[in-house]
Amino acid sequence: MTAMLPILAPDIRWNQGTLAPVTITAPEGSICNATRPAPVSAGTVSAVWVVTNVAVQAISRLAACGPETATEATAVTKGSMWVLTMAGADRDGGPFGTFLLDSTIGGGGAYLDHDGLDASGEYPVPRPAVANVESNERSGPYLYLYRRLIADTGGPGRTRGGVAAGVAVTPHDAVVLHAMLIGHGVEVPNSAGLFGGIEASCNEGVLYRGAGAGGAVGALPFEAADGDALAQLPGAERVPAKLGHFELGAGDVIAYAFQGGGGYGDPLERAPAAVARDVDTGFVSAAAAAAVYGVVIDDAGAVDEPGTVARRAAVRRARLGGLEPARAAPPQGSGDVEPARAAPPLAASADSARLVGGALVAADGRWRCRCGLDLGAQDANFKDRVGTRVVEPHEHGPRIRLHDELELREHCCPACATLLESELARRDQPSRATISLTSGSAPG
Repeated sequence: MTAMLPILAPDIRWNQGTLAPVTITAPEGSICNATRPAPVSAGTVSAVWVVTNVAVQAISRLAACGPETATEATAVTKGSMWVLTMAGADRDGGPFGTFLLDSTIGGGGAYLDHDGLDASGEYPVPRPAVANVESNERSGPYLYLYRRLIADTGGPGRTRGGVAAGVAVTPHDAVVLHAMLIGHGVEVPNSAGLFGGIEASCNEGVLYRGAGAGGAVGALPFEAADGDALAQLPGAERVPAKLGHFELGAGDVIAYAFQGGGGYGDPLERAPAAVARDVDTGFVSAAAAAAVYGVVIDDAGAVDEPGTVARRAAVRRARLGGLEPARAAPPQGSGDVEPARAAPPLAASADSARLVGGALVAADGRWRCRCGLDLGAQDANFKDRVGTRVVEPHEHGPRIRLHDELELREHCCPACATLLESELARRDQPSRATISLTSGSAPG
């Protein structure tokens, strides 16, 4: 329901009647209809999010096929929950416990015609009311060192996913606090992109033992582009996927950041001026701008146009295994745009073709890339007709880490090298057919 209503019913009041035409099938024994003695304590912060993510992707692909709903299709918004609990003795010696909900300020998924919202909240809490830092500090023996937006958390795309926040806290007037980080998404980038958009960051955390001893906490290097370098700092420990219980002593710091929103469309089609603006605001690092968007930023913060052309050409060749694209890439967005409208809507051509995604077109019962290449029947898996390569996590951004059983696959047009889908998959499983239309029927 939380996936369906914002996409298919954004302009009506949510009410019981919206569920009348919906049938939910949840076989007994599945992860979302568990049977005893299966553990369900993480149902609200794990299973619910996984189900919602799947539904968002499916419903958005459906919405993208209809002219009246195409602009409602969205990449995944903040695909996981990751919350910090702390307990111990309060300043007056009494019992203390808290459950920080800063995690609700993740990033929003991108749309066809505009970027995702930064620090957007999430589907079940569309208007997040995160407590003020001062209110939280008043209620317990701890201090915030920062709560701020973190660079490179939004998923890259023709339109960018919203960036997420991160926080750092330390005990204050407390000998020790007993803590846990509850949730998932440390080794799984749950905020999937759409139609060539790239998944957003993973949840990321670092423990700094003794970093705040004596109150000498300075600027912590949490935004470092090389995530592995954080764990090599003196006294620092990277938070694993399942940390469990840990203690925070006087001077210890826990810094953690949340997942942003997935991107929409190939990042190489994003207007260079929009990427430069993101670098200037601190939403995207200059290194990620070059590596993922193919946009080179000079020392003055301006777009290096020759360098950008060369870099984007190099990325396209890499997608094709070193070959030059046989066809020109689809047109890029205008550089003279507002941040929230980073690329103009794409119009369908006059021959009854309909744009389904960033570069995927449905016409006359066939899939085609926007460059014109035929990609097979609409009721078949278009991925069987494109080039597929496995990429390392850092190629999609500095804040993505994967479990050993997972891999990232890029499905690109073999003629123009446009990225049609970024897919997270198990290493031993074939690529999924993520969209299918009845052959010969009009999309939608």
